[in-house]
Amino acid sequence: MRVAVRIVMLCTVLAAGRATGAAGELERLRESFESALKATEKEHRAKRAGLPEEYGEWLATARKQHQMAGELEPLLAVRAEDERYAREKTVPAMTAGVAPAVVALRKRYHERLAQADTWRKKRVLDPAARLNAQICDPKWSS
Repeated sequence: MRVAVRIVMLCTVLAAGRATGAAGELERLRESFESALKATEKEHRAKRAGLPEEYGEWLATARKQHQMAGELEPLLAVRAEDERYAREKTVPAMTAGVAPAVVALRKRYHERLAQADTWRKKRVLDPAARLNAQICDPKWSS
């Protein structure tokens, strides 16, 4: 989908540039958009890359908290989740049959993932909207 959007944007920019003879300025707009897109993608990957490590830290913290509070069932559930996570390196979204202590941690993880993805979408759409507004400006009309 991302590639398709870029291709459509690029074709629009280049077609408008050839049609109006303003290819140089439109090319600069396209490059500005591509630069903003690359920076956003890099930051988005960094935001998502840190989440698995954070999940492991959350598990360790929850394990200590349940141990200090003497809560055996949540402690065993978090310990089992920690072992599963160490083997599989995934955080399933499904929560059926999962202890509430683990459900809370998984939910937190997936909320953080969603926040990172929402941040990315907003950062990608803002420059795309600006680029489209500039392309649709009457000065580009022939």
